[in-house]
Amino acid sequence: MYSACHLTSFCYGVVDSKNDQLVFGFRAESFDRIHVTISPSLKASIDLKTIRKATQESKTVDVYIGNSLDLPLIDRKRLFNVIDKYSEELMEKHSNLNWMDVSPVLSHQTWLEETPCIVIYCSCKGIRPLDEEVFPRELDGVKVDVREGFCSLFSVTDPKEYNDPLRTGISIGGKEMEGCGSLGTFVHEAEDKKSVGFLTCQHVFSSPEIGKSVVQPSLDHYKSNTDPEKTICGKIRSMCMKPVEYNGKEIGVDVAYVAIDNRIPKEFEFPDIPESMITEHLQQNPRRMGQPILHLDNNHIGLTIYKLGQATGLTKGTLGAVRALVNFGMDERFKNVYQVSNKDKAAAEPGDSGCSVFIANKNTLSVIGLLLGGTGDCKTFFVIPIGAALQALEPKLEIHEFSSVNHPHGGACTSSSDTDASTSETAHPTQLSKSVSPFSGKK
Repeated sequence: MYSACHLTSFCYGVVDSKNDQLVFGFRAESFDRIHVTISPSLKASIDLKTIRKATQESKTVDVYIGNSLDLPLIDRKRLFNVIDKYSEELMEKHSNLNWMDVSPVLSHQTWLEETPCIVIYCSCKGIRPLDEEVFPRELDGVKVDVREGFCSLFSVTDPKEYNDPLRTGISIGGKEMEGCGSLGTFVHEAEDKKSVGFLTCQHVFSSPEIGKSVVQPSLDHYKSNTDPEKTICGKIRSMCMKPVEYNGKEIGVDVAYVAIDNRIPKEFEFPDIPESMITEHLQQNPRRMGQPILHLDNNHIGLTIYKLGQATGLTKGTLGAVRALVNFGMDERFKNVYQVSNKDKAAAEPGDSGCSVFIANKNTLSVIGLLLGGTGDCKTFFVIPIGAALQALEPKLEIHEFSSVNHPHGGACTSSSDTDASTSETAHPTQLSKSVSPFSGKK
């Protein structure tokens, strides 16, 4: 059997759960052409679907839930605790499982039942891989709904404009490397605080190597310029794409540290943000970047989370599972990452990979992690905890803070005692539940 698909694709043999018939399933971003040869003696059917296409079931559920129907926080915490208990075991048993979530409605074939339930999102509903069991119908007495849904890493070739100085949330890419993502949080080396750089995801770069140059924006955007060397902003100093042990858990990490040698920011600045976005999400101008929140737990489910990426700008969502398991396909599975969702509209899109994800207190922003990727409907994204990301890199790094003592719209770096990221404290719920603080859209 042979398949020729546009972009990344994969094929697998599965069994139709209802008809007990062999099915060949194809999944891809999009299809150019496919040629399949099957022996006449083999009774089988073909299932072909692009991963970006939302199912009618998903559309029906979204319309039904709308803006008014949601789970109470106590039910969300209870159901996410059940997910936390079984997700790793289920992910090992079911290669078709991509991620798990909660929902206020259970979807039946022709109607929707209003009841708290756990949702299993799989690559193809109704068929199962060979030699695998069917999904459970209940977990600890909680009903389980099965829906189709896909996840993908959110890097893309869609760069934005040149920024001087560099700012968080802008487009970056690799010199002579395809793809781009977002500049995450600024850091400095613990032993040499003048050595400034930033974090992003390693998968943002198609073929990363230590010492390779990083550009802002990506070369695809800047290719018409007569001096492409001008876009170089630093070099990859350290990177990691593997699970690490952190805070007693194995956490999937995908991170790169880029040491920068030009366009170094001296003040706490963000790219221009539309006034409507500031009015909608934020209320005051934060004074500085605060200490990172190295660890969150299930007590923080329901917390408001922000992210600033080059594809979708500033968006917010709600913290769901803090130990989510996610399957991006092609053996790209990540354990114990954060899950953030916005049921009303897109929270992140391709191109936001590597961007900073944070909470906002009265006068500071506190990074909780880096955006890894998200679901096909772009309403849910997954976050690498910042504590695990920092631990995975050498040399030891600290979040680079900015103070506005002498600068009303930003400021110089704070002292080293303010930026120590070596402690492993958990954010206190009462601190994180305060009203979030905004920042201006000025450069």
